[in-house]
Amino acid sequence: MRRLRQPWRFLWGVLRYPIIVLLAPIVWLSIFSERCNLAYHILRACQGAVNLARAIAGVTYFLGVITTVGLLATSIMVLIHIVFMEIGLPMPRLQAYYEIAARIFENKAAWAAATIVIATTVALFHLKNLEINQARYLAELEDRRKKEREEIQKGVDAYRHATQVR
Repeated sequence: MRRLRQPWRFLWGVLRYPIIVLLAPIVWLSIFSERCNLAYHILRACQGAVNLARAIAGVTYFLGVITTVGLLATSIMVLIHIVFMEIGLPMPRLQAYYEIAARIFENKAAWAAATIVIATTVALFHLKNLEINQARYLAELEDRRKKEREEIQKGVDAYRHATQVR
């Protein structure tokens, strides 16, 4: 396998056409319309991309939760069936479900798909948690800077007042 020396060139080569297709109408609209603000439309396009990413994350989260709950319920049902079979109390109503679950659990592709859905859900929401923590940190940092600016301004005002009184 050939290693890419400059992966950013490869990435730009792949992404430049979708970017051009997405931004070209905005640029043309701003050029031919006197009232159109390019920055506003680029901001709206970026917000749309963020909303799309959030929608995809929501759907993936829903699939992850459904998969996790389904695996848990199926595993509990299989465990109950095995325990009752070992005790000697057959449960004929669960036998059909047990056979279906046993076939699904033996299929490696089903396990791979379930693992990918659950891992993707975990990864997406760790990233969301990171985004929330970063926003919280930046807000805290901005508050500290604002307090520092206010203290500096108070010092400047006090100095001005002291020099004007003399």
